[in-house]
Amino acid sequence: MNIALITAHLIAYPTDPSRCVQREAQAMVLQSVIFDYINRDYEIIMMGDFNDFDGKVLDVNNNIPTSQVLDILKGNYGDYSGKYSLHSIAETIVQKERFSDWYDSDNNCNTASSKDYSMIDHILVTDGIQNNIVNAFMYHEYDEYCGKYNSDHYPVIIDLSL
Repeated sequence: MNIALITAHLIAYPTDPSRCVQREAQAMVLQSVIFDYINRDYEIIMMGDFNDFDGKVLDVNNNIPTSQVLDILKGNYGDYSGKYSLHSIAETIVQKERFSDWYDSDNNCNTASSKDYSMIDHILVTDGIQNNIVNAFMYHEYDEYCGKYNSDHYPVIIDLSL
């Protein structure tokens, strides 16, 4: 099996209209890369901080995207719409565990507020990878808090049996 591992860190702020347009442009470039690999018989793992929500696989707070970024990357929208299909591994994770980011939206440093958690980091895969996933989860075993130096993101993890 040939596998293309494609990673990206797209421009931030999921609900900012000007940023959404820029993120969609980034996704269109990535869509072309994905399609090129699929045409060469590669299975795809597309992953990263997409800084956007998934309208089909909702996160812990039911955040809805204001852009087409995930639909573009999944092959549901854009120049290569319908020519390939990627699936979110989050489909197999219970909704209450679907968060990969903490953002102190109200600047009160209260990490107990669930409204500050969202899923903006994603792993999208082709059928050939999806059929070989043994486990998928978001690792939440450390605390987020104001003033820390480590990431405000939680890892998204898949275990594969190839």
